[in-house]
Amino acid sequence: MRTERREVRHAERHWSNSKLTIHWQIFEKKRQDYGISLDDARTYYQRQRISDADTTQKLFSLVDEMTGDKKELASTLPRHD
Repeated sequence: MRTERREVRHAERHWSNSKLTIHWQIFEKKRQDYGISLDDARTYYQRQRISDADTTQKLFSLVDEMTGDKKELASTLPRHD
């Protein structure tokens, strides 16, 4: 992931210096590929966490963490009168 991100930044710098269309296309392709890889890594990580939850309690607390606990949300939102 780090090398992909580094390649994206390198392509961006290369395009920003040259402003050529081909360099823009290369940058866009690398950025899209990085985004797909990042989404895949996040999905794999979350699936791994779910499969590692060995009890129902751990699974439900994980789901609460992923979706945002309503108790925490209520304490952070301002009161509406």
